[in-house]
Amino acid sequence: LIGISNTTAAKGVVLGGTTANTRNIISGNTGPGLWIGGSGGDDNIAIGNYVGLASSGNAAIPNTTHGIMVSNGAKRTRIGTDGNGQNDSSEGNGISGNSAAGILILGIGTEDTVIAGNYLGTDPTGTADLGNNTYGINIYNTSKVRIGTDGSSDNHNAFERNVISGNDDSGIYVALASNITVAGNIVGLKADGDGPLANQDMGIAVDAVTDMRIGTNGDNQYDGFERNIISGNRYGISLFSSSQLATSRVVIAGNYIGTDVSGTKARGNSSTAVGITGNTSEIRIGAVVDGVDEANERNIVSGNGGAGFAIAYASVSVVGNYVGTDVTGNVDLGNDLEGFRVVETNNTIIRKNVISGNNRSGIELGLTNNARIQGNIIGLNAAGNAKIGNLNRGIDVRGGLNNIVGTDGDGAGDASEGNTISGNGEVGVWVLLDSVGARIAGNRIGTNVLGTAALGNNTDGVNIQYSNQTVVGSN
Repeated sequence: LIGISNTTAAKGVVLGGTTANTRNIISGNTGPGLWIGGSGGDDNIAIGNYVGLASSGNAAIPNTTHGIMVSNGAKRTRIGTDGNGQNDSSEGNGISGNSAAGILILGIGTEDTVIAGNYLGTDPTGTADLGNNTYGINIYNTSKVRIGTDGSSDNHNAFERNVISGNDDSGIYVALASNITVAGNIVGLKADGDGPLANQDMGIAVDAVTDMRIGTNGDNQYDGFERNIISGNRYGISLFSSSQLATSRVVIAGNYIGTDVSGTKARGNSSTAVGITGNTSEIRIGAVVDGVDEANERNIVSGNGGAGFAIAYASVSVVGNYVGTDVTGNVDLGNDLEGFRVVETNNTIIRKNVISGNNRSGIELGLTNNARIQGNIIGLNAAGNAKIGNLNRGIDVRGGLNNIVGTDGDGAGDASEGNTISGNGEVGVWVLLDSVGARIAGNRIGTNVLGTAALGNNTDGVNIQYSNQTVVGSN
């Protein structure tokens, strides 16, 4: 029933090769095309195969479940290239057209799996839709998986990129897992990083996962190669938990979410770019403000059909990103809704971002408590000297307690905590709907970033309605 099964603790088996004559066509089977499993079944490699495809590579012959399944404690499995500079471009597999996931990695003890240089959901050129019927890659109840590049100090990282597009559900779905890295992939576009080839649901879904990185580690070593392009899908990235276990210690850094590979053209996800909800903690999106390669840690979150960020019932730190502009920070690639929509959260930090060009407000807080909105440019370009206004308000504060727009006045870094909120289509800052204890201090509202030239919002600078204990300026 299985195309090829390696479940008897065989070690070091190489399945496939780097030429057409050594390629396996593993298709049309009742069950997974290739199953690697069993405690002690370690160090196995699959390279250069077509799994779920015809020998031409341009038509599907589905395996009736997954293309490749790795389970039962198998360790150090490699699916695709090792990125050593020898035949790297020929080591990737075409894993498409299968009736379930392209790849399933499953089970406690199944560890140190590498998935690199493959085409999942497309033909082997990365240009035609031959989607797997569910996910491109499904990681479940396992640990230590790398999808994409290792970001090593060589010139071969680009060959480790997976193209994960055209699948009938999400591109990558990770659940109940830990120590996962997703770096340097194209998720939702063609291999050229330009043409759309959508996964039908989420680009990347993260469900009850701990210790995961999506994008760069910011170590100043080939960080640009660790960038994922996550565009053209229904949703870009979704973090949540469907169990009692939290999604925690997740970093999303250095990705283009809603643009092409150059960061200059909108190739939006049709709904929200980054959604975070529910039982989540210790989520960092963007840079560590340490002066080390912060530009490559920046996410470009622009051109999407919904909000740039939709955050609900979660605690998140979002630092140093461009939300609504291109990679230069000078061109309007606004998201169709808000830059940020933040609802019923506690202690969310939005700091040092450029939030401009969005087709509703830059930031909307709804019933949110203790948010810190500090050091952002909202409605101008990255240099803070020209308008790229958000269509509605710069910031809406709707209800909630003790939210701060600008400095907290504690004497630590106060001068850098003020926002520049200018050039927006309506009010700069609007506080309403029974907000209590909001503080607006240390900002430039209606000027350039230096406070030396007028770049006004189109109506009021600050408008306060039906709110209590709002402080504007020093208290």
